[in-house]
Amino acid sequence: MKSLDFTVPISESTMAYVKRKGDASIKSLKDLSGKTVGVQQGGASFQVLPELEVELKKTGGKLGNVVQYGAFSEAYQDLVNRRLDVVIHNIVSLSTLVSEKPDVFELGERVGRKSYAAWAVQKNNKSLVDFLNTFLAQQKSNGTYKQLQLKWLKITFDDLPNQPLLPGDRQVK
Repeated sequence: MKSLDFTVPISESTMAYVKRKGDASIKSLKDLSGKTVGVQQGGASFQVLPELEVELKKTGGKLGNVVQYGAFSEAYQDLVNRRLDVVIHNIVSLSTLVSEKPDVFELGERVGRKSYAAWAVQKNNKSLVDFLNTFLAQQKSNGTYKQLQLKWLKITFDDLPNQPLLPGDRQVK
């Protein structure tokens, strides 16, 4: 973050899981106990596994088999073919997937800490950051922001922070 500043968040980039449509064995996060989970090799979905494991232990559960993939398309195919029970990815990507294939996939709950996406701006360009943040605030107040989120992200976020934040709602310094 030494060379960039950020606008207020424009969306969440929190991890979540997707399951096969109609899979009644998974109704909430605790139901992932012992299930086979697909993640991206070394990616953010892999990095959230320790947080998932902690959550599962709170209800007496445990992390099941984890399969790492080079590409999410392979993981989604294995989910369809029942080699996986869920795939973990960021909530926007999963919302898009579910909107494109609503008869195949169903969005589950968030996994791990909330994290956010924002526009990056060259460090110390306060006038541009202020301009963008003012623009974003106007779009929120006139309702355009939600319309754009729904059109392009296939999900809306009502409770975005009004300042740049790192994962876990940590301040950007």
